[in-house]
Amino acid sequence: MPRDLSPAFRLFQKTIALAAGLDGETPALSGITPPSDAGGKAHDIMELLKALAAGREYPFSFDQALMKESCNTAVKTFTDYYSRKSTDAEEKLNLLERAAEPEEKARLVAEIWAPELAVADEEILPRWRLKDCVPHPVPVRPTEVVLQLNALYTLPEESCHDPRRKTLPDDPGPPAAHYDHPVHLYETGHHELITCLKELDRDLAFEKEQGVFPRDYRLPVLVSLSVTHPVLDQAVETWVRDLLRKGDYRHMEILLLTERACRKIDGELFQGEAPFFTVLGAYGAHFNALKYAQLLLEPSRGIRGGFKLDTDEGIHSRDLFEATGKTWFQTLCHPYWGGRGRDWQNREVLLGVNEGEYVNEKDVREFGYAGALRKPDVLPPKSCLGSEIFFLKGMAHGRTTGLYNRFDRLDDLISHPVVKGGGYGITNEALRLAAPFTLSVVGRAEDQQFYFSGLPGGIRGIFHPNLRIVHYKDRVGKSEKKTELTRFAGDMFRLVLFSHLVEILDVKEDIDPMPGIFASPLAGAQSFFHTLMKTYSLSAAGKEDEALYLLEEVLQTLQTLRRDIANGSIKNLFFREREQWCFFIKRVSDLKKENLQRILSDLRV
Repeated sequence: MPRDLSPAFRLFQKTIALAAGLDGETPALSGITPPSDAGGKAHDIMELLKALAAGREYPFSFDQALMKESCNTAVKTFTDYYSRKSTDAEEKLNLLERAAEPEEKARLVAEIWAPELAVADEEILPRWRLKDCVPHPVPVRPTEVVLQLNALYTLPEESCHDPRRKTLPDDPGPPAAHYDHPVHLYETGHHELITCLKELDRDLAFEKEQGVFPRDYRLPVLVSLSVTHPVLDQAVETWVRDLLRKGDYRHMEILLLTERACRKIDGELFQGEAPFFTVLGAYGAHFNALKYAQLLLEPSRGIRGGFKLDTDEGIHSRDLFEATGKTWFQTLCHPYWGGRGRDWQNREVLLGVNEGEYVNEKDVREFGYAGALRKPDVLPPKSCLGSEIFFLKGMAHGRTTGLYNRFDRLDDLISHPVVKGGGYGITNEALRLAAPFTLSVVGRAEDQQFYFSGLPGGIRGIFHPNLRIVHYKDRVGKSEKKTELTRFAGDMFRLVLFSHLVEILDVKEDIDPMPGIFASPLAGAQSFFHTLMKTYSLSAAGKEDEALYLLEEVLQTLQTLRRDIANGSIKNLFFREREQWCFFIKRVSDLKKENLQRILSDLRV
């Protein structure tokens, strides 16, 4: 490493030294001070940090070529960014020198590595303000909405003795995707989808009591079934259909969107020209399919908009009615959904996205529904100290969530970018206007990427503070623990990918600080050093196999992604996939009603 005395490099050295406790004065801000017997990757990472802080060459071995390339890329990303802001680098060095307390130093380091954390509330809030808003002349009615759910499935557990397991191949092949908390095939315990539908049917009965729906109306609920291994598609469909038939749902018309159904729709309606209409693969695939399938329901069912829920959520319509005087569907179908307005840069926009917000189930238990209604679902961490110091996403998420929970009226006319996959809807008109979509390789935060891809096309969200969804976090905690490493790897992939997509779309200011923190120009540095911290923690805890897996998995995946970005492959893929969804929109508009009715009848349970 050639000697570099620039302010940008000195700032890099200083933050590394502070994070690792190498400045001789401050305990490690990252908390990674090694135990006396630390070995393995923990030892290697500490030695690397010492070399970087001292500005000397680290002796990477021949078999560490990937590590060396990743490290050099990270250092260059950081120093290039702050070299363009040399006065800023000098100022931050001075602030670090003057900071006395570890907490203050940690906050400065976190903001240096994630500048989005330093964006003031006074700068954020004006970007969320809409003006000159005009309601839709014919607002979307509850009977013109389809609810969308995605259910995720994986291989049976080893302990499963269901005889149907024998019909599955001994070798299922490699997984097509990793999901946060998939249900195991033939599982006999808690089943997210079944619980969700049971509660939803109860809520729809209450909606009918309030006259929101006709007594004999069945709300269309489109459920996509995604599997980690393609060989499971037919078995999962058969199993789930059988479970649903036993459910005796009286207020819903359940439509199952499996991969088999997608291929039939493609073949009969698109003559095989829409292979991208699929529920297999990363989260982005099924998210797109669910959103765009609502267009297929327009000619035959009069559907004008769709709203997606996750299967670990519930709408609690009776509770909402008792707290606010309106049912959930009355709240959803407000006049501004689909209306017009102007954004913070005075651009005319279509308010085609209906933004809701989560209520934490734990808060409902502690405070009651009404008492939990305005409590943020996510809280910022109390301290910047800790192993996430190089990428403190929780601070941006929690702080932003707290900001928009300050508002309690629809007439505040707020459009914020922290959309959630189980918490927002979109009109067919907005789909046609902007053709938003999630890139097929996106495996995390597909909801956010779908939304910001539509911003240049002129669509925005409209936030209704009372459009609440109860989030059952505790029910999926055990399942998510099993996928902790793959979720971490997915977040690092998302970090680098989103930074590139946001640059293509030029929407960074529109989405700061969250999800803008996942689209930072420092992504190449953040992803490497955040991964080092996670790897160190695993290794120091004696989980050496997990540490090695994570480090190799993340570095290899990001190396491939960086090359695909550099050679233009990702940019080309983005515009190619956008064209595909534009083709889908046009082809659907030309389809005959009777053809759509025939296809959709095959989806019914």
